[in-house]
Amino acid sequence: MLTEIAGKTISESLFSEKVYWLNQLSGELPESTLITDYKRPRTYSKKNKTVQFQLDEAVSQRILKLSNGSPNSVYLFLVATAQILLEKYTNNSDLIVGIPAFDNGADIKTLANSILPLRTCINNNLTFKDVLLQVKERVIDAYVHQSYPINTIAQLLELPQHHNRCSIFDVVILLENIHAYDEISDLNNDLTISFAIEDQGIRGTIDYSDLLFFDGTIDAIANYYTNILKSVVQQPSLQLSDITLLTVSDQHHLLEDFNDSYGLYPVEKTISDLFEKQVVQTPDNIAVVDAVGKLSYQDLNNKANQLARFLRQVGLVPGEFVGIYKHRDINFLIAILAIHKAGGAYVPIDSSYPLDRIQYMLANSAVRFLLTDGLCVKPLDDFVEPCLELEHVICLDTVADFKQTGLAHAKVYDSQDFQTLSQENLEQRNQGTAPAYMLYTSGSTGLPKGAIIRHDGAVNHIYAQLDALALHDNFSFLQSAPASSDISVWQFLGPLLTGGKTVIVDTETVCDPAKLFQII
Repeated sequence: MLTEIAGKTISESLFSEKVYWLNQLSGELPESTLITDYKRPRTYSKKNKTVQFQLDEAVSQRILKLSNGSPNSVYLFLVATAQILLEKYTNNSDLIVGIPAFDNGADIKTLANSILPLRTCINNNLTFKDVLLQVKERVIDAYVHQSYPINTIAQLLELPQHHNRCSIFDVVILLENIHAYDEISDLNNDLTISFAIEDQGIRGTIDYSDLLFFDGTIDAIANYYTNILKSVVQQPSLQLSDITLLTVSDQHHLLEDFNDSYGLYPVEKTISDLFEKQVVQTPDNIAVVDAVGKLSYQDLNNKANQLARFLRQVGLVPGEFVGIYKHRDINFLIAILAIHKAGGAYVPIDSSYPLDRIQYMLANSAVRFLLTDGLCVKPLDDFVEPCLELEHVICLDTVADFKQTGLAHAKVYDSQDFQTLSQENLEQRNQGTAPAYMLYTSGSTGLPKGAIIRHDGAVNHIYAQLDALALHDNFSFLQSAPASSDISVWQFLGPLLTGGKTVIVDTETVCDPAKLFQII
């Protein structure tokens, strides 16, 4: 009896093999590939580079001894180790690699029948011996069912066909002592890892394309593989959770040498402490520039002191949150510095946000003080009524009309109320452990949530960024990020702690490449 499948006629004796492969390749297929260093070309790029590595003689002899000198057993050992490498490297427990079909004397005429997909599922609770037994069982099963054309299974399962990679697996593993490399040399997979048992031990070779991987990436993979082999030959009962890709020296290199970012930063100080220190050093330097003006360090400090003094007069207590609801300009920076000088922490509220989000942030943060400007005061009247905690709205420019009518239950002030106050520095009320600002999350996983950052954390971040970019004094920095983002913090304040200049550009300029380039 004959059965027709996908346009091909196969004998009923192959039915069990068909069922086996359908079960093996059903569901969502995992990607066993390693992340490429380059964007994958649209068409397949041949493997044109090779990295060779020699296993230590002691490791090689141990593998041969554990495998009783059988090339087939050696191959199973090497495949099991490669599966552990891929699990560690990709963090994927469901893996598929390609293995050459078993040479039983049959005439293998097609590429689809000369390579078989080997699917395993491993986790950290298993030992190497467990993985080795699983690989042995799956390899034998694959050999038993190798007569059925895998390309037919791919058609039945409607697996996507790619012009630039294999549709089922990306890594092929073979042993040259029992497999013919030439039969799979043209396969369009990413990596072919081949081994050879020689007089001096076991040699490994990785074939790859330099259009996909850096040479250093493949060198690292070879080192990680040998590290795993050294671990499992010494202790085959080792749990996967105890196997690492890195040697002790590798770990030190990555964690200590590459991560040598220790710095002595003044984290015990507040941002206002550090700014006032810089004012003394460079009082006449330009500190901030926007579309309509500029201020020196001394002038910026004077204006911030006046506003800070007023905040204390109307009742701001140390550690209290103060909202800033306005567009980014020099006054926004004055507001930040004044809140810190007064002992508070600022909450930036983007004036472009929808009204319901602004209302939510005002209510959720329970601010009693809100710093704004004339352009933003009138819209506030539409949604501040439910914000019962809001008592004081301070305009950083003059808005006499609203001072007469009031704003719901909140009292309105303007610059005339504080611009004649003393310009002297205030006595500091905070330490580095005090809150500096609170930023709200996007709310993509629910309602927005306020994240509080302390002065010491902000100072550490600012100085670390300045060190990373080698920016220390007399530099100009473009302040372009929305005030509600963490990037804006060091764009606003980073230059001011080292004598640099903050150049504030509005959102319209940021979105216009020609204007932005001109500013730069």
